Amino acid sequence: MPEALEAQRLLLGLGGPGLFVALTALGTAVAVVALERLAPGLGLVDHPGGRKDHDAPVPVVGGIALVV
Repeated sequence: MPEALEAQRLLLGLGGPGLFVALTALGTAVAVVALERLAPGLGLVDHPGGRKDHDAPVPVVGGIALVV
């Protein structure tokens, strides 16, 4: 019986690298949302102009969120 439970945990990703990947993805998502809100005050925005395709300032914090 314990082998079946262990196999089920591994299939669901609740043990080993699955949990690490899930927590890393969640932490990155939380960091992106938090940094998007802080970006204008910190001057971390890309303003439209020239060959850029966006119409409004866009936060440039995705890479920072991955590192954090």
